[in-house]
Amino acid sequence: MTGRSFKRWLARVRQGRAGITGLFWLSAGETTILPMPVELVLLPLMQYARDHVWRMATSVTLGALAGAVIGYFIAYFFMEAAGNSFVALAGWQDEQARFAEMFDRYGFLAIVLVGMLPPIPFQLAIVSAGATGYPFALFVAATLIARGTRYFFLALMVHLFGDHVAAAYANNRALAVGVLIALFFGAVGLIVYFERGFA
Repeated sequence: MTGRSFKRWLARVRQGRAGITGLFWLSAGETTILPMPVELVLLPLMQYARDHVWRMATSVTLGALAGAVIGYFIAYFFMEAAGNSFVALAGWQDEQARFAEMFDRYGFLAIVLVGMLPPIPFQLAIVSAGATGYPFALFVAATLIARGTRYFFLALMVHLFGDHVAAAYANNRALAVGVLIALFFGAVGLIVYFERGFA
């Protein structure tokens, strides 16, 4: 995308639906095959059109879910033919082994954690869930929690702090990851609490 076309897209985002739809497809692509984090585009867009940050967060979350669902069913039906080749092509064999251990031990929480935070690519969680026939409803819930937390947290930061977010995100990414980890384990604590309450 050239500088001029990017500016036109920014204008469409500010004016209405077209740019928001583009974010949906960009997020779906990032969740499946694109190696670029969607935040690289999402953050400047949110800063440019702060009155649409919640719509953008919703769009990229739903796009991520759509991409994850597609990847899940590809792995479910075609893991031997496509999934293993995709992992090998991306050079993720070591990461796949690490995630497989996490997935065997933690299941749902492993999907949520990898979907929220680096360094293990979320595509590996998608492939593993589909290939093992992990319950689809739980996979959808984990994806929504992980990606929704990630993108709505960014939207909240832009809404509250505006132009300062880009510099803070670039200079203190470790702090941002730490906050997300704290949110994650807070959510885990609530899940465990309610599970015990209804047991």
